[in-house]
Amino acid sequence: MKVDLHPQLPAVLTVLLDISGTVDICTNSLVVYLIIFKSPALKSFRYYLLYSQLNTAVVDVYLAFLMKPVPIFPAMGGYTTGILATWFGISSHVQMTIMIFNMGMQAVAIFQTFLAKHQAIVSIDRRRVLRKLFYWGLVGIGYFLTIVTIVLYYLGDISKEQQVEYIRKNIPELEQILMSHPSLDIYDRNANPLILYACCMLFFGPVLGFTSVSVLSFDIILILRRHKSVSSNRNIKQHRDIFRSIFAQFLVISFCFLPPTTVIIFIIFEVPNTQELMSQKKILSAKHFEDHGI
Repeated sequence: MKVDLHPQLPAVLTVLLDISGTVDICTNSLVVYLIIFKSPALKSFRYYLLYSQLNTAVVDVYLAFLMKPVPIFPAMGGYTTGILATWFGISSHVQMTIMIFNMGMQAVAIFQTFLAKHQAIVSIDRRRVLRKLFYWGLVGIGYFLTIVTIVLYYLGDISKEQQVEYIRKNIPELEQILMSHPSLDIYDRNANPLILYACCMLFFGPVLGFTSVSVLSFDIILILRRHKSVSSNRNIKQHRDIFRSIFAQFLVISFCFLPPTTVIIFIIFEVPNTQELMSQKKILSAKHFEDHGI
């Protein structure tokens, strides 16, 4: 296996993460301020928005400053250069497990916010209003899938001895990185297939969430159009603005999860030309960090 070790990748990722993290702190702080102090008209719904935004802020800070991941292609693994690795010596595997948990909580929070907005809108004509048990059951499924995913991922690692043996046998050029970055972690689906199941959960979880949000979105659009003539323009505009904001956040999370997880699955199944695909993914990831920060 030939590994693409671009010498400038860690430095470029560090700069991009620092920039996007700083911008995200400012924007998240502004949004939290607006939700708490400038949105009295939203009433109790603003607490859903606040919960969702705080989860987003946690993910941004964790990724940009605490973790700072550096992937290694086409091997399934990587190392980190953030505070958790340099100051506390926490392994990349544990850090990635925490990251998956944070992003899962973020996705469920946005889904719950979206579901709450959907229920507020459908209450106009009292159709498709969910019972509380069914409503919280849908939210609970999201948290359950998150827990299952992080358990599978956490149990999907291999010992350091197995990693060293795997590196020496398949990718000996990583030995130098292992010596300079002890946080490096490599995964092997043959030694521990649980990592494959975790990646499948990481792939199908966002697909399920995106499908659910798309169905809710279509229903919201139909209801807003149907009641446009009987509701005030101000209320309709307010519902649409909130709907677009939440949907945009969910799209960002889907972008974060699906492409890299898809490529990881390609790597696990040893799909040809994965290295070229990952080279393009590096460029897209760098561009995404800048766009997300803005």
